[in-house]
Amino acid sequence: MPSPRVVLKFAAAYAVLAALFALVVGSFNWSKFRRLAEYGVTTEGRVVETRCEQHNTAKFRFSVAGKIFEGIDNIPNCDATRPGDLLRVMYLPAA
Repeated sequence: MPSPRVVLKFAAAYAVLAALFALVVGSFNWSKFRRLAEYGVTTEGRVVETRCEQHNTAKFRFSVAGKIFEGIDNIPNCDATRPGDLLRVMYLPAA
């Protein structure tokens, strides 16, 4: 059995590596989310299909200036969501 000191060193190293991994992986979408927070426009979309078995995702559609867009994203309460339900969609308008 390893000594408490070895276990503590291992736990500290693990925590540091886990934090670094989270920072690196989490930063991939950071700029997109920042742009959405600053410049995003909210509209209403409709659920087309739920895929609760695939990480609680749903396919949805929304229109902007007569053009129809589709997306897939995670949704809360997937089991209670049905095709045709309304949801809030945030998008970046064209520059």
